[in-house]
Amino acid sequence: MLSKSGSRRKFAYLVALSLSVTLIMTACSPNEDATPVLAGAVVPTRVATNTPAATITSTPTTEPTTTSTPTATNTPTSTSSPTTTASPTATETASPTPTFTSEPPTATATSGIELSLPTQATISVSLPGTQTVEVYDPQTIVIDGFTFDYTGTLTNTNYQIFFVFSAQAGDIIDVGLDRTSGDLDPLIMILNSNDETLVENDDDPEGGTRNAYLEGFEVPEDGEYTIVATRFQRNLGTSQGDYEFYFDQYEGNGIVTNTQVPPVTDTELAYGDVSVGDISDGQHTIEFTFEGEAGDIVTISMEHTDGDLDPLLILANSNGDALIQDDDGGGNRNSLIENFTLPRTGTYIIYATRFQQQLGTTTGRFRLQLEATVNGT
Repeated sequence: MLSKSGSRRKFAYLVALSLSVTLIMTACSPNEDATPVLAGAVVPTRVATNTPAATITSTPTTEPTTTSTPTATNTPTSTSSPTTTASPTATETASPTPTFTSEPPTATATSGIELSLPTQATISVSLPGTQTVEVYDPQTIVIDGFTFDYTGTLTNTNYQIFFVFSAQAGDIIDVGLDRTSGDLDPLIMILNSNDETLVENDDDPEGGTRNAYLEGFEVPEDGEYTIVATRFQRNLGTSQGDYEFYFDQYEGNGIVTNTQVPPVTDTELAYGDVSVGDISDGQHTIEFTFEGEAGDIVTISMEHTDGDLDPLLILANSNGDALIQDDDGGGNRNSLIENFTLPRTGTYIIYATRFQQQLGTTTGRFRLQLEATVNGT
């Protein structure tokens, strides 16, 4: 029973398998009869498979063809139009060259292109316009004598004046240039015959003013010398104004003999008189005289007005014997002999000098005044 039952099952399995194979083969068969049986399930799958294959093949082929249009973007390559830019490049190089050379013939080649040539032309034209150096002949005055004074005006168009003098080796020169108006900043120079500057001064060595002063200059050799009276920075300066020029020349070799009170100039004074003078290494003492009576009360003042002079006053009798002296009694290194009673009637001598006299080193101008109360009235 068991063997028959197993045989039947086996047979049924084989029949079912055969039928399944038959159905599958029928469905896969190209016959038209088989199509209706599996049309619903199979056709969509096969159509979907065929269509993409055909689409994939044709689409990529078409798209590259369209992309070939960008490849024809040899339009940029045709940007050979920038080759036209080569012409500006040539112009750029060519234009500077003739412009720099600024040669009129070469410039004609670029005349229609570069208008910068006139600009350079104006630059070259402006060069003559730089008239900072004014060429003119300054006034020249010859000094004839040992003492000389002069007044004038310095301006932007007349900023210097020359004073010429002759001297021998060892002569002593004092020269000053004082401003009397305006904002003039004086400058003086002494030149030799070769126009070489030997000495110069801008501001008063004593300080406090902008006046120029050269004192005690010893002439190095015989010859002709020039004093330039001008302003600070000369032609480049800006100050202007009126001035007073003064010059003193002393003969000698610059060596002063060692005497007690060497008289240099005799000047007679009266009560109430004012006198001015210069103290230098060549003339360190000036002598004044006056007549007085016994009992007269005199006051004598000596003030320095220029230079670094340190005044010293000595009052002596007619024999030159000192009666009284003063160095700084007037304040600010000025001298003052005040209310001195004359011992007798006669001639008296005032020595206007400097501290240490012939051994001193200070020099400059001074103002001396003599006042008196006669017989106590």
